[in-house]
Amino acid sequence: MNDIKNKDLYKGFKNEDKVFEYLKNNKYPKIKKSKRQYAIFDFKVKKLKIEVKSRNCFSNSYETTMVGFNKIRHLEKYDYKGEFYFLFEDGLYCWEYNSAEYHTRLGGRTDRGSREIKEYAYIKKEYLKLITGDITSSVCLIDF
Repeated sequence: MNDIKNKDLYKGFKNEDKVFEYLKNNKYPKIKKSKRQYAIFDFKVKKLKIEVKSRNCFSNSYETTMVGFNKIRHLEKYDYKGEFYFLFEDGLYCWEYNSAEYHTRLGGRTDRGSREIKEYAYIKKEYLKLITGDITSSVCLIDF
C-alpha cells in the first residue's frame, strides 16, 4: 500500500471516531460501531445504517459528493434507512438516503498506486444538511 492510501486510511479512521463520538453524545446514544473493520456501513442504530466519509476539501469545492453505490444497493436490498455523514474541512454534513436524490456513474481515483474505479452514487450538495461546524476533517498526521 502506498503512502497516500495509508494516510487516507489513517485519517478516515480518526474521523470515524470523531463522528461516532459526536453522534453518540448528540443524536444516537445507542449507536454501535460495526464489528468488522471493512463492513459496508460504519455504524448502526436498529434498522438505521450510518456511513461516514472523510473529505479533504470544503463542502462547496464540488457540485456533488459520492459514496460507493454498493452501499445504496445494500439499503435497498434489506429495506434499511440510511444516513451518510460527510466530514469536510468546514464541518459535518448529513444526507438522509432518498432514492430520488442521487445519480450513478463510474468514478474513483488513480493517485494511490492503482485504479480505484467503481460505480458511485453522486449526491448534489444541495441535499446535504450541515450538522455542525464544530468538528472538521482536519487530522494531525504527526503521529502517522
